[in-house]
Amino acid sequence: MDPNIISPSQLLPYLKNQKNGEKLIERFLKSSQFEQERILRKAPELQRSAILEEFHFPESKTNSTKELDLYSGTGLAKKIVINSVGRLEEEEVKFSLIKAVDKRSRFEFIIQPEETFAHLVVCKVNPNYRGKGLFKVMVASIRDYCFQELELNTISGNARPPRDEKENDWRNEMVEYRKNFTTGEPVKLSKLHRLWLNQPYAIHGAMLGSDDAESFAILNPQHLREFSKEDFAEWDTTCPKEDKQNTFVELMKQEVAA
Repeated sequence: MDPNIISPSQLLPYLKNQKNGEKLIERFLKSSQFEQERILRKAPELQRSAILEEFHFPESKTNSTKELDLYSGTGLAKKIVINSVGRLEEEEVKFSLIKAVDKRSRFEFIIQPEETFAHLVVCKVNPNYRGKGLFKVMVASIRDYCFQELELNTISGNARPPRDEKENDWRNEMVEYRKNFTTGEPVKLSKLHRLWLNQPYAIHGAMLGSDDAESFAILNPQHLREFSKEDFAEWDTTCPKEDKQNTFVELMKQEVAA
């Protein structure tokens, strides 16, 4: 297609799972070229995740587990949507959130629970405890709460530092993760992304259909028994682990033995 030709078909990649998509196309066809160009520039934002801007949690805990104090709250986010007359507009979205705080004040995390999965909104180790190997402890706590307490299937997240923290630190440094299977060229990820993918039961989010290059997912081992050793070996090739004990092949041996 001539890149200078403007067509409504150029909108189609951005209308997946969008309400009122046909209204946007109708509006596009009736618009001037200037307005069509503006719509095409704005349309990619439809596929972007809502950006959480505010958290609201009560001062007193609403529940607890043996290791965590829990606070049920809400998050407010902004997202581009298509309204009933086909206009692209910013909409405020409210999410139910749970903040979990380690009872020893070593770390905390916030999740957005859904029916079968939870999205990890943010997590952090208390600055007073950083450099003491608590990241793995925190991740294990996230897994235990989501899989044992909430009985969810997966945890999704992205490997980006919190927006209120400095960006140019070790977490954003790009390092080699593995080789490209076709070209042999290095596949590079941020150190933070590689750290997440090295955790037990973690895979790249792309394996579950995520378009976020910095995404990851953690799988509930209770739902992996139907897969074969060959499947686990393939996952370990796609998402290699520095620690052999964290590979799917080794982890699932332990699950079967248990």
